[in-house]
Amino acid sequence: MKPNLLWQDQIKDKENQPLSFFQSIFSSIYDLTISPDGKLLLAAADQKVYVFDVVNKSLIESLKGHKDNVYCISYAYDGKRFATGSADKQVIIWTSRMEGILKYS
Repeated sequence: MKPNLLWQDQIKDKENQPLSFFQSIFSSIYDLTISPDGKLLLAAADQKVYVFDVVNKSLIESLKGHKDNVYCISYAYDGKRFATGSADKQVIIWTSRMEGILKYS
């Protein structure tokens, strides 16, 4: 049985070096998720969702749609969609092409 990591205060790459490619973009990160294929890192911070390429360590896109801080984010099991929840009391379902398709209040 493989142990699960529940909490780590630093995100590290395969060489065990801290990932710092997004530290200058925002000061607070409320939630993180990695795509099922391991290629994208999504960060819920401020009123946006930031999409990073894990391999190239670069920001791909920042998604706008919420009117208040985004506190939670999660991928669907198949990786085709992900959901974000915000203090604006809305949940947005996004496609893997980063399009907001459904908004629930």
